[in-house]
Amino acid sequence: MTADDAHPSEITARQGFFPLVTGDKVDLTQAGSLAVMVSGSASFRQAGANFCFVGGNVESTQSGSNMTIAAGNVSMHQSGSGVVAALEVEVQEGFIGAVFARDVKLENSRVLLTPPQAAAFGAGLGLVLLALGRLFRRG
Repeated sequence: MTADDAHPSEITARQGFFPLVTGDKVDLTQAGSLAVMVSGSASFRQAGANFCFVGGNVESTQSGSNMTIAAGNVSMHQSGSGVVAALEVEVQEGFIGAVFARDVKLENSRVLLTPPQAAAFGAGLGLVLLALGRLFRRG
């Protein structure tokens, strides 16, 4: 066992911008990051991240991200995200663009696209682009 194995890295980032945050457990408070990659759990409080890849659970309070992918559960309170993929997603007073989860619980929240809606939108867009491609190819 190495020293790193004996003491997992617990990262606390406060009030600043951090291009890349990695660790076993991450806590971002009043901070921003381009990418967050965590093998364990992550918590965000008044924070923002472009991409979040988390091996455990995510807790987000008054925070936002473009994309959050978690192997565990995602809990969001007054938070938003463009895309969330997790086992279970719970959102209170928040917004998600598209969610991919086994179970989704919403309280005073909104999800723009569920998986069936996203599939229908993608199929429709594909047909429109195919038709436009054939129309302009002939002309």
